[in-house]
Amino acid sequence: MRIMTYVCVGLLALFGILGYLDVAAVRDIQDQVLHERIALAYSIAQDLDKDFAFLASDVQLASRNLGASSGDYGTVAKGISESLKQHASSPFFEVSFVGIVNRQGQLLAGTTPEDGEILPPDTGKVRSSIEQDSPVILGSLRSAEAGERFAALIVPVRASWTDHERMVVVADTVGISGILPAIPGGDTGYSVEVVAADGRIIISTSRPEQVGSISSHYPDIRSNITTGKVGAGIYQAYGNHSAGREVVAITPLPSGPFFLLLTQPADLALAVAHKRWNEMLAIGGIGLGSMLAAAWYTTRKVVRPVEQLRATARAFAQGNLETPVKIAAQDELLELAGDVEIMRQQLKRSRDDIARTNSELEKKVAERTQRLQETLGKIITAQEGERQRLARELHDEQSQSLGAISVSLDRMSRLVGPSPGELKQEIEQARSTARSLLKDTRRLIYDLRPSVLDDMGLEAAIRWCAEAHLEQHGVQVTLKNSLGTARLPSAVEVALFRVAQEATVNIERHAGARHAGVTVERDGSRLKMQVWDDGKGFLPSDAGSNGRYQGVGLEGMCERIRLIGGVIKIVSAPEKGTVISVDIPLD
Repeated sequence: MRIMTYVCVGLLALFGILGYLDVAAVRDIQDQVLHERIALAYSIAQDLDKDFAFLASDVQLASRNLGASSGDYGTVAKGISESLKQHASSPFFEVSFVGIVNRQGQLLAGTTPEDGEILPPDTGKVRSSIEQDSPVILGSLRSAEAGERFAALIVPVRASWTDHERMVVVADTVGISGILPAIPGGDTGYSVEVVAADGRIIISTSRPEQVGSISSHYPDIRSNITTGKVGAGIYQAYGNHSAGREVVAITPLPSGPFFLLLTQPADLALAVAHKRWNEMLAIGGIGLGSMLAAAWYTTRKVVRPVEQLRATARAFAQGNLETPVKIAAQDELLELAGDVEIMRQQLKRSRDDIARTNSELEKKVAERTQRLQETLGKIITAQEGERQRLARELHDEQSQSLGAISVSLDRMSRLVGPSPGELKQEIEQARSTARSLLKDTRRLIYDLRPSVLDDMGLEAAIRWCAEAHLEQHGVQVTLKNSLGTARLPSAVEVALFRVAQEATVNIERHAGARHAGVTVERDGSRLKMQVWDDGKGFLPSDAGSNGRYQGVGLEGMCERIRLIGGVIKIVSAPEKGTVISVDIPLD
């Protein structure tokens, strides 16, 4: 796999370099196309500008050659119009209206347009043309409803019919239909638009119905219009005349407030670049595929056996030693496969021996664990029996003897009557000692095996234990029992009582708690008990790594619960108190 990776990386690097060079060539072709379109648009703009200059010369020449009388402006307008129609030299547009305008911008006379109406020219433009004695180009004077139109040319003239005063002749033009045939390759999707500085279309060869509206390319060319610079780009095409993207070149008209847009569908303008790109993809794909196939075929006989050996090694690592090693290889790889097969057989034998030994050991451990549990159960049972016997003997013998001694001392005190104070004091001290011994003996009897557990059940025994060890030390105890008067199996009652007893003793000796509680409840077929306090607590790390708690008391609680099939959990933290939870099945 590594060999194939190296080969692929090398081939991809080689073809990547070649592809980069081809992409650079395609970009150069694309840049060349854009520069050509800019040059073509600029040439068209220059031609239009020259046509306006020629038209201005024709208007001035026709104005001077007319022999009309002064003030006969209608005849003058008609004569100029006829002269322009006979001698017009522009291949791109024609004059549709000729008018005579005075210095104040008033239309004195004019030819009648075929349709629509003529709007008065801008007075400022008229005065500017007269003062500078120079023609001025402005937007068409025909109304928006007039249909096809282009631009109006204001030409300052001075002739006999003007009384030798400066006036202007307005020549309104229409159409530039002849512009496309004049473009080399003009039948390959070219279209021309002339737009004003605000983006409104003055004339369009492909979308005449949009004349007067904002050009769809205005957002793309706005910066060129603002700066008056030529430029070109590839933009999204709009309208139904073309689809996809268009190459758009823009250039300002030198002598007018207009901008010329030359557009062509990108698939036509960039046909050479697209062809080069497709050839590059086809040749590169075929070449790369062929070389990869050759590299794969060359390395297959080496790589495939190695991959099979790797798969076999992974199977060994996952414990699969049953499948024999079968590798289709030659020479050294075949010998290596044979060595791996020998290793598999040896590993399998070793694993089987280890598994057999482990099984025997686990069986022995299970047997010994069971015997230890049985022995521990017998020890705990014997311990409870011995406690019960000692409690009975202490009750029947020691407590009765101490009681008899206490009674004898009382009688002795009465019999001696008035006696020396020293004797009386000794008798009272003996009586106090006897009572203390009797009290301690009774407490010891209850600690060993309280009769209340056998006589009245678990709740009464826990309540006595709490009163004896906690309440007399000022600890407020809360007891909750949902079992009522129902009795539990003797082993369960003894185990739960010993857990509660050990917990209350620990609270008394170590916790320093102010509140404690014991809860016993039944949840279906399980019995749950919880003993808690708000004392000092202890660190969970007090439990050993094997989950067994340090200390005889805690470990004794755990062993008792395990023997009856239950689970015990001790949760504690410094200054957070302690919670001991017991969960026992009743089945």
